[in-house]
Amino acid sequence: MKKDDKEIGVKFEDLPPKRQKLLMDTVDQLKPIDDAMAHKLMETMECTQEILRASLSSSELMLAFCLPQKFLRNLDDVHSVILDALCLDQTGNWYDVEVQQSDDDDHQKRIRYNISNMDTFLAENGTKYRDLKNAVGVILTKNNFLYRKGLVKEKKAVYEMAYCLTDSGAVSDMGTKAVYVNAEVQDGSPAADLMHFMVTGEGGENFPALRKRYDFFTKKNRGRKKMCEVIEKLIQDEHEELLKENDALKERAEEAEAATKKAEAEAARTRENMISSLVTSAYYYGQPILSAISYLVDQMGFSEEEAERTARKYWPVPLV
Repeated sequence: MKKDDKEIGVKFEDLPPKRQKLLMDTVDQLKPIDDAMAHKLMETMECTQEILRASLSSSELMLAFCLPQKFLRNLDDVHSVILDALCLDQTGNWYDVEVQQSDDDDHQKRIRYNISNMDTFLAENGTKYRDLKNAVGVILTKNNFLYRKGLVKEKKAVYEMAYCLTDSGAVSDMGTKAVYVNAEVQDGSPAADLMHFMVTGEGGENFPALRKRYDFFTKKNRGRKKMCEVIEKLIQDEHEELLKENDALKERAEEAEAATKKAEAEAARTRENMISSLVTSAYYYGQPILSAISYLVDQMGFSEEEAERTARKYWPVPLV
């Protein structure tokens, strides 16, 4: 079985004709930077290697292996992450490669969290801190969000961010850095050429593996069908996730309602016990039942009729 023929639980031929057409129309609109397409492109090490070479201006970079859509699990109730691609080069450097179409989250903190999870994933028990692996977060974005936010003064296709000492500005060798690549700045650099291809699907002659794989999923009938299946599976998974979230919300709502009813019942019991105690105390301290009735009316908001009925209910001896 070829790598692109692996079973994903959806078969194009089993879908209704209208659904097939809708999915084919969607495939026609896909660019390399779109999530579904980017994930498929980075399933091959050759494509991810081309991305890293252009992003880091390192034409000699060679990957040892690449793990696409790598899930890094955390403890229960702690946010886990899925890296678009976790890679190791032949010199021992690790990379997290992320492709982000939108700016709906904090990309800087995304990279920070991803790298921290990489450290946890890669560090074996007993690892000395000095032996932590070098880790680089590379994120490709459509917009130059660093410039738009006023975090940098110069428009560039690539920005590198590392820890530095604020007093001297000297870069601290923490073994980690972030590389931000955007599509807004076209300066003729390899990174700019890459992002032009990623955003438009045009060009890409300098990236033969990416160009070939993108053409397979957008121009070849078998690849287009496979891409349709991927999109349909993503839609189904998202629908299932929404159903799970809805069930979880419903369950929490039911739990909250049950807790509210329990609290209300407990409050009612407490009130009844307090009223019983007040009435019986009046009796044992030699006070007439009228004093208990007056207290219930004045202090607890009972009507006179309700107060008399309640006082008689809890008065220790029968009244004539």
